[in-house]
Amino acid sequence: PTKRHVDHNASCEEVYICPAGDKRYIVLREVCDGLDSCGNEREVCRKSHQAPVVYVKAQSSSRTKIMTTSVLLNTTIESCNIDLGKVLCHCLKGLTSIQKQVGLCSREEFRFPEHEIYGMNTATTVYLPDATLNCDNTFGETYLYLSCMGRCSTSACPLTRTLQHDSCPGQYSGRVYTLANNAYLTFLTKSYYQDETFYQNNYFLCRNKNCVDYTKVCNLVDDCGDASDEEMCTNSFKCTSSQDYIPITGKCDGAIDCLDLSDECNERCDKSIISGIFLKAVSWTIGFLAVVMNLIIMARNTWSFTNCRSSVALFNKALITLISLGDFLVGLYLLLIASVDFLIYRGTYCKSQLDWLTSPACSYLAFSAQLDPTCLYSP
Repeated sequence: PTKRHVDHNASCEEVYICPAGDKRYIVLREVCDGLDSCGNEREVCRKSHQAPVVYVKAQSSSRTKIMTTSVLLNTTIESCNIDLGKVLCHCLKGLTSIQKQVGLCSREEFRFPEHEIYGMNTATTVYLPDATLNCDNTFGETYLYLSCMGRCSTSACPLTRTLQHDSCPGQYSGRVYTLANNAYLTFLTKSYYQDETFYQNNYFLCRNKNCVDYTKVCNLVDDCGDASDEEMCTNSFKCTSSQDYIPITGKCDGAIDCLDLSDECNERCDKSIISGIFLKAVSWTIGFLAVVMNLIIMARNTWSFTNCRSSVALFNKALITLISLGDFLVGLYLLLIASVDFLIYRGTYCKSQLDWLTSPACSYLAFSAQLDPTCLYSP
């Protein structure tokens, strides 16, 4: 349906054919450039946008049988638990040289909430750094354990809701109900490893009562369905229109990751044609003075041309007039740019940057700034 005519010896550039019956086509460099050139180009870009690769599962330590004794209904029994240890960051075995440089590691027990589960030991052994870290580049289990165990410098623990007996409806059919902290009824799930049985409750309770594993918390994906697994995470940025998540390190990094440009056009890194109050004031002041003063100089020189009694004097007058004309055009350029920045694109230039840079008005202004008559006399 789309005909393209080229010379017999010319190469045919690859193009993107507009969908939905549109017979137009655009070159590939114009696809996903922030401008919707093909009607539903944004939707195509959103579906084909590659999600960032993040590691959400913490490294597991060697699993060791631990024999514990519990008292259940006045009867002493032997329960066999398995140490499901988690190793975070540089605390892996064999990285002792790195630990000496960035900090040693320690072994701690993690349980949420800090309640006693009757008859069961649900604590998770975690090997983690002693020092606090910037958790912007951690996701899933690693982010959760670090933040909830006080190792993140600016991140709060996303675990805020306690599992009740009626939480996670329709999930985890093999659940076992038990008493927690002698105050409320909760549940555990039963799993098997090497013919042994162990119990756990490492689940994140969503606001809508659904539950997800710790690996799906703060992993740049809305796994809960109501975004409650991502709302307290400081390692992500939520695009405004698409509601997609990108790593927080992608915010204001100069590369467009959100199709609506919200990661680069926001209150933190919004752009303007003239940045900063000082430069704006200088542009208005120099532009106004250059226009007014050079108009006066050109008018006086033009009026005094008839009074020149020699060719040298006439040439000097003409040269001064041309210099004044060049300075006048530069001053006019500053005034017009400052006016466009203040009156038209105030607060909206970031998203309209491409439109402005490709507009005829911007081209005319750039041409006027380069139109300096004194270049005619340059060697």
